Amino acid sequence: MTPGAPSIIFALRTAFRDAENLKAGSGDAVLAVPHITPYASTLSAVADIEGLEIAEGGVALFAAEGAPLHAVFSERPYVEDARNRYFAGVYTLHKGDGEGLTVAINRILSGNGGEDGPVHVLMPDTDEGAQDGGWPALSFMKADVEKALKMLPPELERRIVFIWGETA
Repeated sequence: MTPGAPSIIFALRTAFRDAENLKAGSGDAVLAVPHITPYASTLSAVADIEGLEIAEGGVALFAAEGAPLHAVFSERPYVEDARNRYFAGVYTLHKGDGEGLTVAINRILSGNGGEDGPVHVLMPDTDEGAQDGGWPALSFMKADVEKALKMLPPELERRIVFIWGETA
């Protein structure tokens, strides 16, 4: 890790992509693709990820070693359709129980009927984008994320595809 840098947080979402465009198949099949967004710290993750997305199950969070993190809300998120407003919630992240990052990625991929799909890691393509995620520069982010992802088993690590210029 970058000297003095806090532990990485991984946000995992599921995206759906056309199999033909992913070169993992053909026809009109749609594959579930794990999308990982890395953050340099819990502070940068909490600043970027709305509690409402966590509460609705749209994102799962993991520590650098792949252990699950759970949001503890001091103020619950809500949606008021009648008044056309919402509140994103206020939360902190804590180590929790449940499936780790490897299991969560495999669960997403298992819905693809045996297709050997990719695991996308969304990365900015500028130093400013890396700074938004809590790193001093893109080069530090790239080095830290590549090192942290080595905790994945080889069969998942070989599926990693960095998507530059795209963030969650």
